[in-house]
This record gives sequence, C-alpha cells and structure tokens, in this order.
Amino acid sequence: MHLTLQHLTKIKYAPIMGRPRRYKKHLPPRMQEKRGVYYHTIYIDKKLTWIRLADNYADALRIWAEREGAARKTGTTFNAHGK
Repeated sequence: MHLTLQHLTKIKYAPIMGRPRRYKKHLPPRMQEKRGVYYHTIYIDKKLTWIRLADNYADALRIWAEREGAARKTGTTFNAHGK
C-alpha cells in the first residue's frame, strides 16, 4: 500500500498507552517486526493497518522516521500556530 501525503493527513495515531513492550524494546512506537520484516502499524479509518517498511532495521528505521515526520508535520496544533 503506497500512501501519499493526502493519506498521511487522515492517519489518527492512537495514544501510546497500555502495556510496555516485553520484547523487541529497541523498536520505536508503531513499528513491529514479524519474521524478519519490519512494519509500520497505524490506524486508517479505525482499522489497524500494517505497512511493510523493509527487511533490515536500518532501512526500516529511516522509512519509519520519514513517515512519522510527514504525518506529524500535518495537522498538529504546534504547526497551526506557525512555530
């Protein structure tokens, strides 16, 4: 699934709460690893969506940071005030 900037503005992030990770604590929020593949897990239209990032951690982390940064730049209160 290829998401555009328009899709990223519709993404609603669930608050980070609940149980802390027991395993794979090195992964950032909303990143999961299954069978050697890293995924970005986000809610789109109230459904949890797993988007494949990469097979290795370095590439997955770079792509995750780009996606999180693009989603965070749109529609935040901080950016609405022009700061």
